Amino acid sequence: MGDTVLVVLLTDGRANAVASARPLRAMNVDALLIDTSPQPYPQAARLAAEMGAICRLLPSAGATEMSAVVNRAARAGSGLRSA
Repeated sequence: MGDTVLVVLLTDGRANAVASARPLRAMNVDALLIDTSPQPYPQAARLAAEMGAICRLLPSAGATEMSAVVNRAARAGSGLRSA
């Protein structure tokens, strides 16, 4: 069995990267978007949707919390895809 790819994007949700997210969705890879903004921005949820990713809010996450979220997502595998 091969390894599964999981793309993890950390963002504060303010950048406009929607056009860049669409090719990732087309590749049908599992993706996780972690919104690190102190206040959630709707752009982060939109970016996650365009990527076909799930979105998790971790405004003040440290390494342990971040690692736990990524590990859970990796174990979930293809069940991650939101579309």
